[in-house]
Amino acid sequence: CDWSSDVCSSDLCLAAPLCKGASPRHLNQNDSSFCDTTVTGLVNTARAQSNHDARINASLVLTQFIHDHPYCGRLAKVVSAISVLLSDDVDGVRMSAAMALADIGPPAASAVPALEDAIKRSDALLDASHSPVLPVDSAGDAARDAIHKITGKSVPGYQQNF
Repeated sequence: CDWSSDVCSSDLCLAAPLCKGASPRHLNQNDSSFCDTTVTGLVNTARAQSNHDARINASLVLTQFIHDHPYCGRLAKVVSAISVLLSDDVDGVRMSAAMALADIGPPAASAVPALEDAIKRSDALLDASHSPVLPVDSAGDAARDAIHKITGKSVPGYQQNF
């Protein structure tokens, strides 16, 4: 994502200051206000959407923003804001949040408990499905990957409990 005007014209970015004339290519890489405001705006936009696809899209924009602006991940407020999405009802939103935290790496250590909770929730949902065929568990797998990238420790994969 290059944060061009076509992206900024979407409803997903309206809360982001970069869509109000700021150009991220010219920002000071230590601009904590820009990071905090943009991430908080994108998280709030994701949470406010009633349509599941719109929520997933907003969270994917957030994930891309963190990927493109890794310096933002060093801020505790940013990690905390993203962690809120790990408890979302939509698997794709939880997956995107975990992917953003994985991109941040070790500075996202405070999110590990929320990532562990996301794994437990995903595993419980899989157990409740009682399906002999495991569905794709994107949020649980992404949370496991994030913990590995943050801590260097591997988290065992899902084990069917029946």
